[in-house]
Amino acid sequence: MEEQRLAVLYRFAPNNHAYGRSYLPWPAHFTEGMTEAQLAVMEPPYNTRLDRPCVELDGSVTTASRSAAKKDFDMSVFKTPYF
Repeated sequence: MEEQRLAVLYRFAPNNHAYGRSYLPWPAHFTEGMTEAQLAVMEPPYNTRLDRPCVELDGSVTTASRSAAKKDFDMSVFKTPYF
């Protein structure tokens, strides 16, 4: 029996399922006029520990980040703010 196979692209994957640092930025005409919250949703998939903007339940946007101590440790050991 022949079956159809489908694939799903995870552009909007949960941050614990994908890292999308190689995604190209959206063309300017796609995002012009968007609010800060809408732009946060359009971010590629990556973990919140990398200073990702997050939309809160009330619609405000905050930046999720690791503690300064962890960032300082990475800088001293790996010479980069992110390991």
